[in-house]
Order: sequence, then C-alpha cells, then structure tokens
Amino acid sequence: WRNTAGRTSTFMNTKLDLPSFAKVVSDAVIGVSGDADEPAQTDIDLRPYIAESGFGHLIVVAEPVSGDFKGTWKYRPWHATWMQVTNLGVDYFSLGDRDFHVLCTTLVDGATIQGAEVRFAH
Repeated sequence: WRNTAGRTSTFMNTKLDLPSFAKVVSDAVIGVSGDADEPAQTDIDLRPYIAESGFGHLIVVAEPVSGDFKGTWKYRPWHATWMQVTNLGVDYFSLGDRDFHVLCTTLVDGATIQGAEVRFAH
C-alpha cells in the first residue's frame, strides 16, 4: 500500500480508503536476486510487524518498482496475500445450501476448542 495521506492509500493506480483498523506498517523497496524475467524467491522478515504476542495478521502486497517494469505500467504484475500468525485452526464444512459445521481446534495439539464462538459476516 502506498500511504498518501490520513486513511487513504493508493494501489494499482486506484485510491483506496483503508478501514479504520488498518495501518501501513511498511512501504519498502526490497532487492530481489535472480535473472531478469525469471521467477525468484526472496525471504522477507515480517516479524517486526507482528504484535508482541507473536500473533497477528498482515496483508502483504508485492509489485515491481516503476523503473524495473518494462511493460505498460497500468498492467504490471502484482501479488497480494493475507498472512496470519495464529494457534487456531478453523475448518468450515458445508452440508448443503444452509447447513454447515465449523470445527475450531488448537494447532498446538489439535484439541477442539470447547465453547468457541463463530460469527459469519456478509
């Protein structure tokens, strides 16, 4: 996300209003090793952006810098992913149009979380 002013950011040439709970924690250019126009793997340490508890979530967006992309900038490649650090596992099983089961477990030992409350937003 490109932080422009207050709660507004731009991405892919589109102005976005960030939700009240969101904040830009980094807007950095990270060097990538490898040959031009070939896939490359780059490790990025995200630990500084996770809460002291060790849990949290981030939306990470990767895109080329303007000088490195040779095509039409409007159509540049990009990738976004939602990353979560948690000790919970939540599985949703559909049983038709209106019925479902949700299983909430701990990732430490797979035990069911008794009394877990699940809410769906639409």
